[in-house]
This record gives sequence, C-alpha cells and structure tokens, in this order.
Amino acid sequence: AVDTAREEGSLVTVGIKPNRPETGYGYIQFAPVSGFEKSGEKVFNVKNFTEKPDREKAEMFLESGDYLWNSGMFIWKAETVLKAFEEYQPDIYSQLDSLRKKKISQDDISAFYQACPSISVDYGIMENAARVHVLPGDFGWSDVGSWKAVHELSDKDDSENTVSASAISLQGAKGNLVRSESGKIIALVGVENLAVVETDDAILVCNLNRSQDVKKVVEHLKKDQELRAYL
Repeated sequence: AVDTAREEGSLVTVGIKPNRPETGYGYIQFAPVSGFEKSGEKVFNVKNFTEKPDREKAEMFLESGDYLWNSGMFIWKAETVLKAFEEYQPDIYSQLDSLRKKKISQDDISAFYQACPSISVDYGIMENAARVHVLPGDFGWSDVGSWKAVHELSDKDDSENTVSASAISLQGAKGNLVRSESGKIIALVGVENLAVVETDDAILVCNLNRSQDVKKVVEHLKKDQELRAYL
C-alpha cells in the first residue's frame, strides 16, 4: 500500500475480504480487470464506495466476489491528500492552508475543528477522487463495531458464552455475551444468542444478530427530551 501510494500518487485503502453477508460494515467495489501487482500484492482500481447495506444487498455483495469490507484504513502521501482536499473540499483546505502558515496553538486547532463541516473522508474525498486504489486484505480484521463482534473476538466457555461480570449464573444458556459493572449477580436461564450489558445507569438486552440496531436506541434517546440525559 505504501509503495502504491508513493509510486502511483494515488489514494490507497485496504479492503477486507468478506466471509459473511455483514450489514454493519460499508463496502468497497473494485474493478477486477484493473489489477496490477505492487510488491507482490494485487492492487485494484476502486469503482464505488457503498454504505452499510441491508441483508439482501450484503448477500449479493458476498456472492459477486468484487466487494470488500471498508476497513477505514487509508494510505497516501501528504501532498496527494492535500491536493484532494483542495479540489473536493476547498473550505477545509483553506483552513488547513492557513494553519500551515503559522505557529499553531491549541486554540487554533479548536477553532479549525469547530469551523470544519462534519463529513467523513469517505464522503468528502474518497468517493470523489479520480485515482483511488484498494488492496484486498485477509488478516482477521474486525472494527469491533457491535456487541456481536465483541462476542466473536472474546474468550468463551464450553457453551460459547463470554462473560465479564463479578457474579454470574448460567443455566442452559448458550452463545451469550454478558458484561456487568455493577457487582450484581447476573443470571441467564434457557436463553441463547443474547447480549446482556449492564452499566451504572443502563441495561441493554438484545439479540446478538440485531446488535447493530443499538443505534436505533441512541436515535430514540436523542429525540426524547426526558431520556436524552442518559446519552
């Protein structure tokens, strides 16, 4: 990736080969016929960036063979990405340029972030840039963006439960994740595939296959004046 960024002068990202129809990740579509070798690895032109799909689309992406998970890892030369900001995000670039011309204080940095639009590098740069390359990666990556991902990466007992709690009783419970900070005893009886997460002021219980939907709870809390205090 570094060699590609240095020698091709392009914006480079690493995409992860998908092993399941994941709805919690963004995807990168690449052009298979565009591949070339760099330092013994295949590099491809990026066709599209796609946001988190529904289940049907995720299955289609997996079957197609030309989609990768968007890992959010980027490699580029400073001058290359600065030119991209100048072309596609001129407002941000002008602020960057002003910072480069003076000794920067903490107040300058704070002012910069306050003035910048809230936009991701995917939307602001990568989806617009003309020269974007992707390297397929296969090295056990996870963005740990859900409780399901935490469960998959954690040590488990003989019943596939992963537990972080001071007192626990599991009776006929399989494939669950339990996290508790309160010191209370947590008991699960005859349930499977649940995330049970307790903090000082909140309790979450959800199916691990729906753990990406926790964001819907956050959206609900933001809209409810009385519940907003729990954010």
